[in-house]
Amino acid sequence: MVKKSYKHTAVLLIMAMLISLCPVSSLASGYRPAEPPEFESVIAQFDGTSSDGVTGQFSLTKDTQGNECFSVGNSQWTRQLFFGVTDGKTADTKYVNDEGRCMISFDVYPKQTDRALILLINDSDSVSWYPFVLNGGGKMYFNEGRVYPTATYLPPNARPYEANTWYNIKMDINTHESYIDFYVNDEYWDRNYVTNSYWLNSLYNDTLTLDKVFFNYQPDWGLDENGRQLPADTSGEILIDNFTYGIPQKRDIELEFHHNEPGNIYDANSVDVGYDITNSTDAGGEYALDYEIRTDKNKLIKKATKSLELKANDTVSVTLLDDAPEYGFFTVEVKLYDASGNLMIRDADRFSVIPHQDGVNDRMGACVHNVGHGSTAYGATEGTLEVLHRLGIGYTRDDYSWSSFYDTTGENRTNSNYMQKNNKLYTESPIGRLVLVRTLPEAYNMKYDANDENVKSFLNRWGKYCYNLASDLPDDVIYYEIENEWWLHGTLGLSGVNYNVNISSDIQLYAEMYKIASQQIKAANPNAKIVAFNASHGNYAWLRDVLDALGDNPGQYFDIIALHDYMAYWGSPFPEQFMQSGDPSRGTGAGGIDEFLTILDEYDIADKPIWSSEFGTTSGYHKADISEKLNADFYVRHLCLTHSLWIRCLYTSCNLTDFRPVHMKAASVL
Repeated sequence: MVKKSYKHTAVLLIMAMLISLCPVSSLASGYRPAEPPEFESVIAQFDGTSSDGVTGQFSLTKDTQGNECFSVGNSQWTRQLFFGVTDGKTADTKYVNDEGRCMISFDVYPKQTDRALILLINDSDSVSWYPFVLNGGGKMYFNEGRVYPTATYLPPNARPYEANTWYNIKMDINTHESYIDFYVNDEYWDRNYVTNSYWLNSLYNDTLTLDKVFFNYQPDWGLDENGRQLPADTSGEILIDNFTYGIPQKRDIELEFHHNEPGNIYDANSVDVGYDITNSTDAGGEYALDYEIRTDKNKLIKKATKSLELKANDTVSVTLLDDAPEYGFFTVEVKLYDASGNLMIRDADRFSVIPHQDGVNDRMGACVHNVGHGSTAYGATEGTLEVLHRLGIGYTRDDYSWSSFYDTTGENRTNSNYMQKNNKLYTESPIGRLVLVRTLPEAYNMKYDANDENVKSFLNRWGKYCYNLASDLPDDVIYYEIENEWWLHGTLGLSGVNYNVNISSDIQLYAEMYKIASQQIKAANPNAKIVAFNASHGNYAWLRDVLDALGDNPGQYFDIIALHDYMAYWGSPFPEQFMQSGDPSRGTGAGGIDEFLTILDEYDIADKPIWSSEFGTTSGYHKADISEKLNADFYVRHLCLTHSLWIRCLYTSCNLTDFRPVHMKAASVL
C-alpha cells in the first residue's frame, strides 16, 4: 500500500471493491456498501508532528518515504501513544452526527509480526472498548467480544498482516446501533457488533462524545516456534501515522432494517419486516429491490423483487414480510439495483418471530443486570422490559450494588436520579423485580470477629445500606436476594471442606450479613421476602456450613431457597442427568437433587419454596456446543422436569444485558 497523507487532501481516495456474499448463518458478514466511506468533516487529526498534542511513551520519527510519523515500542506497553481527541475543541463541536455516526482512520506499519498493538477508545463517560488488534502471531483482528486480546486468542475474523508494510485501517462507527464497519486499505473487511453496549451509546446519551484514544504496545505477546509466549524485550517497533477522527459522508443510497421492534423480535400477530431506503441525492429514479427471507435452516420463506421510485432527498419504507408462516429465527437479504441493473447497495439482517403472548407469567423471570452494569442511564432497561413483556416473562433479577446508589456509610445516596428513573420504568411496566443486594468488595476478604472494630463498622454500615435500599424501592418490590453465589468466595468452610475457589471470604460473616439484611429489609418493608443462598445444588458441604453458621432455627432469616442449575456449565447437557444422584461427600460440582432435599429436611426448612434464580443451557458455553434450537429444546425439557419434580417456582431463565429496540444483534432469545 502507498500510505495516504491527509495533510494534502480533504477527502480519502475511493477504491471500489465488490463484497463477496456472506453465508446465511453469518450476520457479522452482512451485505455492506461496496465503497469505503469518505470524511464529510475532520474534527481531529494527528500526523506525527510535535504540535499534535500527543502524549505517552513514543517517539517522533520518519517513515520509509521520509514523512513524519509516530513510533511506538522500545519500552513497556502501557498506553504508549495517546490522542486527546477533545482537547482544545469548542463545546459545540459535534463528535457524532445526528445519525450517531463517526469515523476513525489511521495508518499502521509493523516492523515485525511478533509484537502486539492494541487500539483502545474511551468515551466521555469513561467507558472503553478495544476494537482493533495486531497480535503477536502475525494476525490482525477486530474484537468480537469482551475477551482481552492475547497472543493465543484468535477470533474467526482474523486476517494476516506482514512486516514492513503500511496498512490503512478505517472504522465507520454507528453509535446508535452499536456496530463498526471495518475497512483495510479501502477494502471492506467486516462488521463488528460492539458487545459493550454502553460504549459511545449516543442514542440515549446525546452529550456523550469520543474522549481518548490509546495505542498500547505489548512486547511480550509473541510466540516462539513451540507456541510458547515470548519474554518481554525492547526490540519491537510499530509506526502510526495520519490518525484522523471525523464524521463520515452520507452515502447516496442507504438501506436500514426496520428497528421498530425490541431486539428484532416480532409478535406473530404483528409482523412487519422491512427496510427504510434513503436517497440522499438531488435526483430521483427508478430502482428494484431484490430480497430473500430464509429460516436458520436455510429454508426459503420468501423471494421477490419490488419496484421502487426514490424521489430526491426522500426515504421510502418497504414491508417485505407481514405474516410469518412459522416461528423461529430468520435472515433477510436485500440488494438494490438502479434502472440500468447496477448493484447500488446490499444488506442483511436477522429477526425472530414468536407466538403472541397475553400478559406475563409471574413464575418466570430473566437475569438482566441492567442496573448492575450501569445501563439504565443509556436506555437499555426500556428495551429489555419491552422484550420481556413480549416474551411473557414476569420478573427481572438485577444487581443493586451498594456502590451504585450509596456512599460507604450506607446512608447517603449518591445516585438518586438513577434510582428514580429505574423505579419509574418498572412502575410503568408489568414486569416485577427480584433485587440482588450486593455488598462492597471489602467484604470478600474480611474474617468475622465479633470484637473486631472494622467488622462491627462494616456490618453496621451494611445494615444501613440494606434498610435504605428497601426504603427507596417501591413497596411492591418484595423479593430480595443477599449476595450472589457467595460459595465462590470461600476456600475453607466450617466443616473443613475446601470449596476449591480462590477468594477467602468468611462463611460466618456471610451468615451475619444475612441476619442483618433480613432484619433491616423487613424493617423497611414488612412484606419483603428474602431469597437465600443462590448456589448450585451440588454445594452440599457449603450449604450445611451456611445453615450451621446461621445458628438455631436458620429458616427464620429467609423465606425462599434459590438454586443456580446450569446444565452445560457443569458438563451435564441433559436435565435428566443433572437430576441424578450425586456424591454427598463432594464439596462442589454437579450432582442430583436428592442430597439437597435431604439437607432441607435435616434443618427443618423443607417447607421453604424452591426457586431457580439462574438456570439454563447456554449456546457454545464451556463444555457444550449447543445450537439455539437445541438450547430452546433443553429449556423446555428443563422447565417441565423441574416444575413437575421439585422446583416450585422457576424464577429466572436467561441473562439479558441489552435489548435496545435498535440493537441489530439482539434477536437471540426465542
